[in-house]
Amino acid sequence: MTVTVNTLQKISEDTQFTKHSLNYKQLFSKFENEGEGDCLFRSISQILYQNENKHLEIRKKICQFYQKFDKTGSYPENSLKSKLQLALIGSEFDSNDVRTDESTGESLSEENVWGSTAEILIAAMIFRTNIIIISTFNKSSYNVIPYCCSSKAKKPPIFLFYNGENHYEALLPIRRSSRRLSKQTEEPKPSKQTETTRKNKNKNKNKNRK
Repeated sequence: MTVTVNTLQKISEDTQFTKHSLNYKQLFSKFENEGEGDCLFRSISQILYQNENKHLEIRKKICQFYQKFDKTGSYPENSLKSKLQLALIGSEFDSNDVRTDESTGESLSEENVWGSTAEILIAAMIFRTNIIIISTFNKSSYNVIPYCCSSKAKKPPIFLFYNGENHYEALLPIRRSSRRLSKQTEEPKPSKQTETTRKNKNKNKNKNRK
């Protein structure tokens, strides 16, 4: 079986594919980012805003979500909020109730502090879209991990690639990136006024020749 983008969009639970069946390089264009601890936020920004410059804005929105989230609340089983509760077990928080990095103790509100599974779950809820991670942990297979806000989400899913160690990159389906590229490079059609002006010039040229 060859995996398609449509197959990946419909995945509802963690699935593993061989690298032979899932050749993501044929399905997606991968976009590098500056990283430096901000790679998760930069890659989401690349998908949502077509550049990575709004990574700090995305980080800020996630931190604001933490401040409002009831970590002891009762949520439907398998909902993103219940999964977030599980992801936060054992986590530490700063004085503003924002998660801190377990290895450095730095607050997620600070630039260059790495994002994790918890932040992916929050991003899916904030932006009301499904986020699908393609990750590699060995030489023979990929794990496809969906973070689904809804099976009926109207927005296209956000696809990200995780290298299995410390870096996220944005993935854009090739068919969509091709359309976007063609729109950017397509020459603008002349307006009716411009077309009329051109015709009048041609008429005048022909009269002068006669």
